[in-house]
Amino acid sequence: MKRLLRLYVTGRSARSLRAIEKLTLLREDLEGDVEFEIIDVLEHPEFAEDDNVLATPTLIRLQPLPIRKIVGDLGDREKVLEVLVDSIGMSRRAESPLTPHEDKTEKRP
Repeated sequence: MKRLLRLYVTGRSARSLRAIEKLTLLREDLEGDVEFEIIDVLEHPEFAEDDNVLATPTLIRLQPLPIRKIVGDLGDREKVLEVLVDSIGMSRRAESPLTPHEDKTEKRP
């Protein structure tokens, strides 16, 4: 199964560099053959237009379907992995389990 992630950045801004760094770290958490692309919208605005990217940085999981988009510098590693890893998406290395969400809703008697 082909797995493709595309990161859109704007030049060498601090947010762009942070997103690239976080994407590099995510590679260690994702299992299998995953292809990564980094697109600078200043150099290739047509790609951003084709993928409906309105803000950067934006990470898009193009394959496997369904397409998933994450906007921001990818600082919340667990949340990013949660979006990328699902029953029909990508898989995660066994030594990197997802942290379950805490139920923060107030319980009423």
